[in-house]
Amino acid sequence: MKKILSISSFILVVLLGSFQNSNALTPAPSMIGISFSSKAYWDEGLRRCEPRDKGCCFHIEFIPIVPGPGQINGTLETRQNNEIAFSFSKRGGILSETWNELSKNGYFMLDGDGTFSQEILKKLGLPANFKLSEGRYPYTENGDVVTVILK
Repeated sequence: MKKILSISSFILVVLLGSFQNSNALTPAPSMIGISFSSKAYWDEGLRRCEPRDKGCCFHIEFIPIVPGPGQINGTLETRQNNEIAFSFSKRGGILSETWNELSKNGYFMLDGDGTFSQEILKKLGLPANFKLSEGRYPYTENGDVVTVILK
């Protein structure tokens, strides 16, 4: 098990080091990790490593990182009437000081226009010039999960 962990850690460090020279403007909300399994093979149909007598299997995993100030790790989905639902966990997806800054009087506050990468807009099926207007947006809480409805 230690050998597997050591190999996975080494590959992760090498991969992360190779991204240092990229031209990205903002950090990604997750890290890319490599999962190594001994005595396994990659089953393309199942999209996972499956056991076997010898060999090994490598695959990529996205590892969520703890958000920093002003960052939120969550999910987006489109709803009816061009609404977007942004959901995140108050326990692991946002720092309490960020939550306190963004939530006031029962609303999620945007102090300026919100923009999206083109990749996200394509995946959500929204027009290339879509942006959110400054203002306050309603949200609901279900346990520690917050869902903000953005229009």
